[in-house]
Amino acid sequence: MAMSRITSYDGEFVTFWYERREDNKRIEVTLSATEFIKKLIIHIPDKYFNQLRYYGLYAKAPIHKEKLIYMLSRAKVTAKKLTRSWVFS
Repeated sequence: MAMSRITSYDGEFVTFWYERREDNKRIEVTLSATEFIKKLIIHIPDKYFNQLRYYGLYAKAPIHKEKLIYMLSRAKVTAKKLTRSWVFS
């Protein structure tokens, strides 16, 4: 949760908001500090838990990267090569 979503904290209660997906309505919730921590702590991953962030062509060291590049069109390959460097020529 972003700090910007917490609207107030008075030492006992935490007020925060979230956007409900069903109707895109902004909902404000007030919970005790312990209840808030209980709800927040379940999102912390376990120690030594590895999250997979990127896969396929975006992975750091994909095994079959060279074979995947041949399957792409020529325009996509040149665009991918351009994005590898910070300076575009």
